[in-house]
Amino acid sequence: MTDEQLKSEIGEIADGLPGLDTRSALNRLGGSPAMYIKFLTKFYDEYYERGAKLSELLARKDLFEAHRFVHSIKSLAGNLGADELYRSALSLEADMKRGMVMPSEVEVDNFSDELSLVLSELNAFLLARGCME
Repeated sequence: MTDEQLKSEIGEIADGLPGLDTRSALNRLGGSPAMYIKFLTKFYDEYYERGAKLSELLARKDLFEAHRFVHSIKSLAGNLGADELYRSALSLEADMKRGMVMPSEVEVDNFSDELSLVLSELNAFLLARGCME
């Protein structure tokens, strides 16, 4: 791929994912659009049906697993350029770390909303690119 083709591909990805900081994510992944799309697809496949998982874990008062779930999404969101989701997960995780107490409903709702937004954006992007059926 030429430099011009690479720039065009990166521009198309950035245009298709306005809620994500695709350029910094691509830098973290060595500038490979194919690898970035692979990670986006994997994130979507892993979490698109698990948006309600946090609420389920909290309802069971399984704070350990809830913390692990939020921590995993925080790490992935940061690497994929989903900065708002990353910040929301970071805040929620900090709430939960303080003595492993139940997080505030506001923090949980904010996290769930951000996760839904990212997954919705990924769904549209991946469908448009023919990466899923």
